Amino acid sequence: MAPSINKKRTISQANAPSLPIVRPAFPLPWISQAPLHHRSLPLRSEEFLKLAKKFNGTDQAGPDDEEDMATTTNRMPLIITEEEEEELAKHTPAGYEGTLAPAIDLVDMVLLQENYPRLLQSVAFGNLAFDRNNDAVLAAILDKLWDQAANQPGIYHQQLVNDDGYSPTVEELYEISKYMLGYVKGYNHELCGEIKPGTFNAVDAQLANTIDNFKADKYKVQLKLSAREPASYRAYMWSDYYVEHAKKPGEYEAHEMYRAPQPQLAKLATTGIAKGKASSSKKLRVWRLVPDRIKRTITFVNALQKRLNEVLKADWNKPLEFPLVDVGYSNECIPRLREQASHHYSNYLMALTETLCAILPTTLQEWSSNGPYHIEQAVIYLVYKPEQSEISEIGWTKLADGYIHNGGGFSHYPAGLSNASASKTSVLIWSAAMMYVVKESAMKLNAQAEIDSEQAKTDAVTKQLEELLLEEEAVDKERDEARTALFTLCEKMSPETEMGTQFALALELTKETDRTIEKIAVYEKEFFREFELRNALELKIEKFQSDAQEVSKYHHRFMRTMHDIREFDKEGEGSGSKDLVDEIEVVEDEEVEAEEMDGVE
Repeated sequence: MAPSINKKRTISQANAPSLPIVRPAFPLPWISQAPLHHRSLPLRSEEFLKLAKKFNGTDQAGPDDEEDMATTTNRMPLIITEEEEEELAKHTPAGYEGTLAPAIDLVDMVLLQENYPRLLQSVAFGNLAFDRNNDAVLAAILDKLWDQAANQPGIYHQQLVNDDGYSPTVEELYEISKYMLGYVKGYNHELCGEIKPGTFNAVDAQLANTIDNFKADKYKVQLKLSAREPASYRAYMWSDYYVEHAKKPGEYEAHEMYRAPQPQLAKLATTGIAKGKASSSKKLRVWRLVPDRIKRTITFVNALQKRLNEVLKADWNKPLEFPLVDVGYSNECIPRLREQASHHYSNYLMALTETLCAILPTTLQEWSSNGPYHIEQAVIYLVYKPEQSEISEIGWTKLADGYIHNGGGFSHYPAGLSNASASKTSVLIWSAAMMYVVKESAMKLNAQAEIDSEQAKTDAVTKQLEELLLEEEAVDKERDEARTALFTLCEKMSPETEMGTQFALALELTKETDRTIEKIAVYEKEFFREFELRNALELKIEKFQSDAQEVSKYHHRFMRTMHDIREFDKEGEGSGSKDLVDEIEVVEDEEVEAEEMDGVE
């Protein structure tokens, strides 16, 4: 099966209607779920269910000030020890044990405000691959995000599904997980002692070699390496790096081996950008076992099997309701997804699972499959500020429930800790990204939809109030007529006649009038409350438009400055452009200081 990256631009086109897609009015309706006979029992973590309640409006939402959240979230170091990672895991959203950090949990409302309702519904509570195949509007939204991801950073989303968008069945996933343990067990590392007899399917050297060569487009794994003793080679458990000097053949530990760099990688090594090491013409490519990969693979399999065992046996022949998922951030989503599809510097758990889904049906005669399965890829969010890269990756991973510790997905590293590339993105790209979000994002549409919704509520209350006023007028008229009739009757009656009955009737009419007046007062109070909410929402929209104008002014000033620099360079003044830039920076610093002084005053 070809990687989904190669056919990404054709999936929605193949399922789209022949007529042009018309953008519907917002808010978009929720998508229909997959047919019940194709679904197994749902399984989400406790924290995810809490988020679902918040999403449905049954819990109080947190503040929606994005800047406050970005500044109150504690920044974590990019390089952490194993002990620090374990401690962090206790406070990481969705799937890890522990309590959610409140500052991180607040980001959910920001994501809900900035995105398309259909997309949010599908990622959080449905199956994005299935929904894309059956919803042309959602497919058009994903295509739009995919195209724009070529120009700005974003969040990508990957699922293990077949061409119809369905996950492997519970039974298939359980058998695949046992082969994953067998693949690791064959390495004979001390960590493999955790794998108990009877919990894995044996993987011999030949099958391991077939697995390792499935996507080995840059090199070929020899069978003797797969059968190597005492440390058999397993491509998905090893990683490569570069040493400072070459060593003689055979000078390596049991868990290391050395290879001559491939032409492309050798060039990277000599230019100093291979895996971030210093440049050296004598560098040697070293393949080394990563023990954490063994440990995380065992953790992933144990959590996945626990999740699968909670599904009724009668449903084991049905696709898993929520496919295994991976969520990540990248400055360049499209090239990054190409790497993931080629299994080159990719998520090794996801790559190994996809490989087993492809290899086992062709290798084992007794294997039956609803596949072929592949990794379906999409861009689901566009990042427009550097500090947003960490927050958005954390939030989307929570929504997708993609961590390995509860069997929800392939994400084995805490979200938000590998986003250093965001700080290296140029100001021009961030400026253009902000401009795009202001003009094209769903935030503006969602805000307008909220205004329309509040207006509809206000109109409904107004109509009810008008009806009550008409009812009050009718009651007043009826009361006046009753009083007139009563007084007329009293005048005709003799003084000896008892008046108790007539006075009781008058008293009952008075009580009914008082109840009507109280009911009108309640509706008036509700009307004014809705009116105040609408005014507050309009103020937020005005602030959003004002911010957009400020961004536009900044962008215009930046482009005018760049134009002046180019004109200055054309005059042939040499290093004059640098002096001009310095002068501009000085002027900007003075303006900032002036603004700060004004603020103090």
